[in-house]
Amino acid sequence: MVHLHVVIVGTTTDEIEREKAIRRLEEIIIVTRFSKLEEQKLLRVFGEDLYPYYDKYFFEPTVAVEKKFLQQTIENKKVDLRNIQKRTLLYFKFPALVKEEILAAGISKDDTVAFIGSGPFPLTAILYNRYSGAKVHCIEKEESSCVESRKLLKKLGLENEITVIHTQGEKIRNQNYSLISMASQAYPKDAILEHLLNVLAPKTKVLFRVQCGAAVIFYNGETNISSSILNKFALIKRMPRADYTMMSLLYEVK
Repeated sequence: MVHLHVVIVGTTTDEIEREKAIRRLEEIIIVTRFSKLEEQKLLRVFGEDLYPYYDKYFFEPTVAVEKKFLQQTIENKKVDLRNIQKRTLLYFKFPALVKEEILAAGISKDDTVAFIGSGPFPLTAILYNRYSGAKVHCIEKEESSCVESRKLLKKLGLENEITVIHTQGEKIRNQNYSLISMASQAYPKDAILEHLLNVLAPKTKVLFRVQCGAAVIFYNGETNISSSILNKFALIKRMPRADYTMMSLLYEVK
């Protein structure tokens, strides 16, 4: 098992050193395959103590990096996936995950996909369209993110392929979607899924991403989903393999 500098993360009062430790921990967790026993040890060591540090040192900087990529993409008029993967650990295995989602859901150019929680840089929507040819509707609750993503899509010539809709996930309308997909940070998931049960036809596929393995130490309970909600859907597939830190769960409405 990779040795982690637990003392630095847990006790230092030096903000710079704490930030470095958090970033190093995140890097190790994303690129390392842990056994179940090792994951349990990590969870016992960190638990909920790491949540506030994650918000400060990982989530907010990641949003800033995403906006930087947004500006670079607008200027270059193309999505540089290699640069994104190289500089952002969050996207280390991301394209492969999206391809697996498309294959599992059977998405093709004849389909329309809704993606909830697309943000200012709708990379998932762009990849869904690029890899399958499907039309994509981005569902985003933040108006500023909608404005930025529409500007980006226009620069990329994708405004007719990907549509940005300013609304909440729990207010989405049924537009005969072949797949409803939710970002890992889309919440409240329970409320969104409850709403989908009321508006979607039986057999409609629903996919959402959750952190798995050791990566759950970075996330609070807002991404948890109650079993009473999940029992109203039929599980089709969990993906991908166990060495990932993000898992996609594909369900369909019963």
